[in-house]
Amino acid sequence: SYFAKLPQSDVDLLEFPLNLEYLEAEFFLFGSLGHGLDKVAPNLTANLNPFTNDVVLQFVWQEVGHLRAIKNTVKGFPRPLLDLSAGSFAKVIDKAFGKPLNPPLDPYANSINYLIASYLNPYVGLTGYVGANPNLQDAVSQR
Repeated sequence: SYFAKLPQSDVDLLEFPLNLEYLEAEFFLFGSLGHGLDKVAPNLTANLNPFTNDVVLQFVWQEVGHLRAIKNTVKGFPRPLLDLSAGSFAKVIDKAFGKPLNPPLDPYANSINYLIASYLNPYVGLTGYVGANPNLQDAVSQR
């Protein structure tokens, strides 16, 4: 692990998006395989068509790679407890619209709903990386 050589400011900036990578990996795992990083909550498997399920599974492996890359660069921390329930997503979507949707958006109900909900995670992650990257000091951190 390279983290002992990094400036503390780089460690802080890299560990923050670790939360986002955990969130993305968990969401895509639950959607495609019905379990998260620790194989829990199989009832959250999204009702995806085979094509969408394959695309989401590719996202899973990408996010697992992101987690490994960050944790190989900085020490990191254990995965936080995440609430990826349909109710939790409905609350976020309701806030985005400024009112409760009727019926509430259930990201696991079908492929379209899942793809709509899946836009939220990478967008938040990308904006976090774009904001942090100019402040990273070490060349390894910037990869």
